[in-house]
Amino acid sequence: MAGNPDCSELALTIYKIAMHHASQTGVDNIDKVTALMQNSMPELGRQQVVDSLVEVAEANARRVSEANKQMFKVRKEARTNKQLEKSIAELQKAFNENFVPPKKPRAKPNRPEAIQKLMDERNGIKEKLKTIDAAVKQRTERGLKAEEKRIQGEIDKVQKTIDAEAVPKRGVKQGADTKTIDGLKTKLKGLKAELAKSHAVVQDKYKKQTARRVAELEKSLSGIQKKIDAGDPFSAQNRTKLGPNPEAVQNLIEKRDAALRELRNSPATIREKYERTIAELTSKLAEEDFAPPVSREESEHEPEFRRQAFEAERLRRQVQRNIEALKPKSFLRSKVADPLNVARNVMTGFDVSAPGRQGNFVLKASPTTAAKAIGPMLRAMRDPQAEFEIHNQIMNDEMTPTLIKGGLFITDRTGPISQQEEGFMGNLTEVVENIPGVAASSRGYSTFLNKLRLDYAKMLLDTLSINGEPTMEDVRTIANFVNNATGRGDLFGAEKASEVLNHTFFSPRYVTSRFKLALAPFTGFKAYGDSKAARKVIAKEYLKYTAGTTLVHSLLGLAAIGLGGSVKELLLSLDPRSGNFLRTQFGNTTLDASGGIGQAINFMARMASGQTKTKDGEVKSIRGDVGYAGDDAADYAMRFGRGKLAPAPSALLSTAAGSNVVGEETNALWEGLGLITPMSLSETNELIEEQGLVGGGALAMLSAMGFATSTHKPKKKKSRLDKYRRKE
Repeated sequence: MAGNPDCSELALTIYKIAMHHASQTGVDNIDKVTALMQNSMPELGRQQVVDSLVEVAEANARRVSEANKQMFKVRKEARTNKQLEKSIAELQKAFNENFVPPKKPRAKPNRPEAIQKLMDERNGIKEKLKTIDAAVKQRTERGLKAEEKRIQGEIDKVQKTIDAEAVPKRGVKQGADTKTIDGLKTKLKGLKAELAKSHAVVQDKYKKQTARRVAELEKSLSGIQKKIDAGDPFSAQNRTKLGPNPEAVQNLIEKRDAALRELRNSPATIREKYERTIAELTSKLAEEDFAPPVSREESEHEPEFRRQAFEAERLRRQVQRNIEALKPKSFLRSKVADPLNVARNVMTGFDVSAPGRQGNFVLKASPTTAAKAIGPMLRAMRDPQAEFEIHNQIMNDEMTPTLIKGGLFITDRTGPISQQEEGFMGNLTEVVENIPGVAASSRGYSTFLNKLRLDYAKMLLDTLSINGEPTMEDVRTIANFVNNATGRGDLFGAEKASEVLNHTFFSPRYVTSRFKLALAPFTGFKAYGDSKAARKVIAKEYLKYTAGTTLVHSLLGLAAIGLGGSVKELLLSLDPRSGNFLRTQFGNTTLDASGGIGQAINFMARMASGQTKTKDGEVKSIRGDVGYAGDDAADYAMRFGRGKLAPAPSALLSTAAGSNVVGEETNALWEGLGLITPMSLSETNELIEEQGLVGGGALAMLSAMGFATSTHKPKKKKSRLDKYRRKE
């Protein structure tokens, strides 16, 4: 920012000093910053500090705006070059294979709804212009009537005056005002002549206007016909802009357009075009010019523009966070909720779990779409500026406004809590940003899901557009499905309580999305919207997901059998009543590659059937009398809900119970350590201990990618002599 010409040196200096003080521990508002600055500069006031910060921020915003304009020009130039290179490549192929490529129909653009409405309005106006002849005549008649009425009014007025003057007045001899009456009569005669002339003038003007338009069109049509007769190639010409079109003029326009179409498709025009192309390619062959097209070199200023744009955005976010810090907060928010959100971020950090967790459905239904989002995720994890640029590309996509209007969710990692991903929510963003592994995971997680949602929604809409332009109802249905497929479910009227729910449960939207994905086929996919065309596309995605899940589960099952597992365990994993439904057993470790959908189906199957299936294949009832120490439906429901609790409530409940959700003994110390330990690290340690370095490392990689793993050590049977041995 040094040498910023858009702000004063004094404001820039105060800004730098203020930012230096703000980076110190314990300095979290503008008053503390001002107090520290006044130690060395007593004359400096709080308002001057605020004004300086605002001045620098506005200057940076102006610089960013200019940078964005430059980048827009660069992108436009790049798009033009890319189109030209593609056309040359197609012509080169046509020349090499000795054929004339057919004329490609112009693709129907995918326009936003607002643009389409304007185009419909424009077409409506064009239709009205076809009947403008009658409208012109009608306006002419109205003008004539108005003119007649005006002149007739003057005539009547003059006539009244003449009549009044002709009546003898008291004390005045008859004929005394003969001169006045003669003048009025002369005026009356002139008005009548003007009235008669006005009809002829207006009619003559209308005829000349129509004749002029007809002559222009006939001249244009004659020139085109001469080119057709002579076989001359067509060259683009500017059409004459005409005013209102009477019927005769409209007929000539249609004839002219037909002649133009004939000229474009004439053999002479096509021959000339390909002769020119062949000459150019022959020249390249003769000169042995086989070098690939030179890509546009990046301007030396572009990296600086991008860096400045990122720096301005970073400072804007910092200022926004400082402003948020000045706002009063409740004790629970500042001392309890925010620190617990930081703990949640630490627990979910140090991994790349978005593809296998929230992206699981798309990963199996459309692997290529999911794969395209992995590169941006890794770049965002490595570099905060890359995250900023990718987010801008997503928001500047031509389809983003339409999709967001239709309900597609695009996160803002540093925005309000309601706009953040559930796994990385919180107001203390600056704290999280200073924890490298957590900050990188947060950037990668949000970037992957934003990119995935946009690309997947566009792909589905492109499928719909084959049969015509998608409607807004199509967009809403697709957006709803994509949100749920990527773990962003509904809260069913509890949107205002979303923050409270996220402090109570680990990821409530993710859980509701899994249930909706499982239940939607039973509603004919009406759970996503009313568009029949969109529901057909969604049904095909479900079929692809089912095929992908079958393939992945089969491969994992065969791998487990090869490592010592049994076919019985594989068959058991296909029963939705079994706790191992869609899970693969590797010794004491289970791997769930269903992305949470298997858990939802398993819970609903148990509740609906009133049965469960044990690891030994025994079917047990969970209703009525379940016997001593047996679990009933309420126990399974409580255990399922407990497993979805947020870290803090889960730790408190486990401490009070003396055991965690899977029945392992625990205490306050272990639960406290669990709140500040990344789950990926603890799971990696457990997997390597249980499976060894090679097998545990492989499962740890899958776990880090979002495929859930859990290790249960078998409980040792207690001996009757244990109580006596403890006494000794």
